Amino acid sequence: MFDLDDLLDYTQDDCVIDLYDCDSKDYDCVAKGLSIYEAREWASNHSYELYSFEPIQRKDENGEVVFGILFNLGSIEEA
Repeated sequence: MFDLDDLLDYTQDDCVIDLYDCDSKDYDCVAKGLSIYEAREWASNHSYELYSFEPIQRKDENGEVVFGILFNLGSIEEA
């Protein structure tokens, strides 16, 4: 089974990474707009289950269109 770090190897450098907690009642955003480096750092400091992932396209705070990947996670714990 793949984990977040494995999938980041196939991600383009300019993609943003969003992480969501599927186990939370309100589908909480864990982190939004991470770089690949920041996402790898987050993954190394947490244990989690990767449920799914999907491409995203949205406007950032400057109104620029960004592309990335949204990862749906569960069983998140700090390592």
